[in-house]
Amino acid sequence: MLPELERSAKHVVEIIDEQLFIDFVPTGIKEKEIAVGRQVNAFALRDGRIAFRIAAGGRVWDPRTQALSDIGPAQWIPVAGHGWLFQRNPEPNVVEWLDVDPDRTGPARLRTLFRATKGPKGNYLSAGIVGVLDGTIVAIAMSRDYDSETNRTTREGTLLCIAGKDDVATRSISLPNDLIWVGSDAIRDHRLLLVRSGNWGPGFGAWSTDAAVLDLDRGGTRVVGKAQGGHTKCTAVPHPHIEVKWRDDRTSHREPDFGDLVLDMCTDGGSNSVDPVTESVAGYGAQPLQFSSNAP
Repeated sequence: MLPELERSAKHVVEIIDEQLFIDFVPTGIKEKEIAVGRQVNAFALRDGRIAFRIAAGGRVWDPRTQALSDIGPAQWIPVAGHGWLFQRNPEPNVVEWLDVDPDRTGPARLRTLFRATKGPKGNYLSAGIVGVLDGTIVAIAMSRDYDSETNRTTREGTLLCIAGKDDVATRSISLPNDLIWVGSDAIRDHRLLLVRSGNWGPGFGAWSTDAAVLDLDRGGTRVVGKAQGGHTKCTAVPHPHIEVKWRDDRTSHREPDFGDLVLDMCTDGGSNSVDPVTESVAGYGAQPLQFSSNAP
């Protein structure tokens, strides 16, 4: 069971005198237990419980028992049309995707839907949610093998269609080593949006790299245009920055505000969108940095 993507409109959640009130009823829960700054990120579950996203993970409030349960550290991954999926890395080269266990016996807890590990020949695993395909949540697990003698990296990719607990269909996919998926809403019409890595600029001016798509039905990738790169402005040293997404992306604006540094507000350029119909790429790159000097 996944928390809804939008902050809860089914309940009135507010902080009064440093205490959490739900539907105008005091819960006895202190503000510091569920708030980040003064922001409360509350998301409804369809069984009436409420999930709170906090900096270290999450907690779940059960109105039946009036109990708040710590569900532990986890990443919250937005999945369009489904809700917030949880991701954990319990150990090196292991990635788990989880939901909130619908069993309300005892404290609320997360339930593992699928656990990805590196292949027998691989020495590194990269994995993540990439979107929705025919209504089903989709992830990719890439097992990488690096040969130090030849200085070559090979990848074995698996596409995972996660319909529910113990209901996962898999198939092999092939991706060039330097292409990576762009986020958790990267699929449109059986096409996976990608960006070419390893071609980042120096972080001090304009640069570009390829945007590409993988045909999930026929296989094969093709470049659709150039994505413009940028750099960070709020770091001591500028770093390369790039974002590529479908123009109708349904998840990026739903990231809850933690009151911390928002990278997108501290970048110069590097934002790109791809039209899902024409596949045209539009974006803006970095402006040349201006350096001043007090030297005579």
